[in-house]
Order: sequence, then C-alpha cells, then structure tokens
Amino acid sequence: MNIPDFFNESLAAWAAVATAILTLPIAFTAVWAGVNAKKTLDASREANEQARVDSIAQTRPYVYAEVVPGLSGTTTYDLKITNTGRSAARNLTLSFEPQDDQSNTADDIVQALERFFKAPRVLPPGSSIRTWWRIINVDNDGKPDERRSTSGMPEAGVLTVRYTSEDPYAEHEDQFEVMLDERAPLWPVPEDGLNTPERNDADVYTWLKHFYELGKTMVRRIGEINR
Repeated sequence: MNIPDFFNESLAAWAAVATAILTLPIAFTAVWAGVNAKKTLDASREANEQARVDSIAQTRPYVYAEVVPGLSGTTTYDLKITNTGRSAARNLTLSFEPQDDQSNTADDIVQALERFFKAPRVLPPGSSIRTWWRIINVDNDGKPDERRSTSGMPEAGVLTVRYTSEDPYAEHEDQFEVMLDERAPLWPVPEDGLNTPERNDADVYTWLKHFYELGKTMVRRIGEINR
C-alpha cells in the first residue's frame, strides 16, 4: 500500500468516526423531542377527555322526584318530577318499590301512575311534571274516615328514575325515598282563609257564603303558586 492510499483510507475512517460522534447528539435530541412530543400529545388527549367529561356533567339533565303535599288539599299528596339540569331528559321512565309488605290498591290513581311510569317521555330542562300520588279520605269534620280506604300509592317505598341525555348511550338512574309514614315532617301548607259565616237567614247571606268560599279558594291557590 502506498502512502497516498493509506492516508486517504485513514482520513475516510476518521471522517466516519467524527460523523458518528457528531450524529449521536442529534439522535439523542431527536429521541428526547419524540418523547416530549408523545407526553404533550397524551396530556392534550387527557385534557380534552376531561373537558368532555366536565362538559357532559355540566350540561346533562338531573331529574329529581319527590312526593309532596298536594295542590288539591291538605289530605292529598302529589308526585313531583323536576329536571334541574341544563338539557332535556329523554326516555324518562319510573318504577316504585313499596316498603315491606305494603301493596298498591288497584284504584284509579294507582292504575294511572302505572301507565305514567311505563310511558317514556321527554322532560325539558327547568320543567316539572306533577300528578296525584295519594288521597286520604276524610269525613265532614276533616278527620280520616276509617270507613273508606285511602286511595293511591303506599306511604313508603323507593322511587327509581331512569333516563338518557342528548347522548343516547349515556344512561342515568337515581333512587329517591318516599317517606309519608312516621318519618314524614310537619308539612307547611297555605292558609285556607276565613270560615263561612253561620246565619239562618239564607236569603240575605247566600251571596256572602259564596263570596267567602271563593275567597278561601283564591287564598289557597295564591299560596300554592310557589310550591
């Protein structure tokens, strides 16, 4: 081997080594950039997923069911279903499980509620549905009449509410207790107004009697506005 050839081969070898040495930092930089890019992408995906979940939680419907004193009088109870969420509750259905050995009497209220529970419906945000739940039959003195059974649903049990949101695959289910038994509180109800004056002279006071009855009805209806 002559000197020029040896020199050229040595120079090529050293050039290859130098290239390799210079390439290593570039390779490490590329790997580091790739790892950081993947972390950034994963973090972005997690943030987007969390934002999607938060958006669903903030805009989903929230249906609340409760049994409250009825609008028809102090001896009645109503089932009130309210959507407090920000979107419509769809395919809304209900079911009721009585407590212990209580059973439903097949009267008009029970039959109507059974049909109501099974029929899917849409409940817009901020709206509510109200229907009879239970009626306590009373005598002329306003006391429970033992000769006539109470109409409607049992006084205790669990209501189950099922519905979907704008996403038909997102199913929601909540349970609410009905406690009209000894656990019930003292319900505030609007005042009925003055009693009808008692006079024997029907010709003179008939109009006044009707006036008082009308006034009592108006007072109660005004008191029910915010319930």
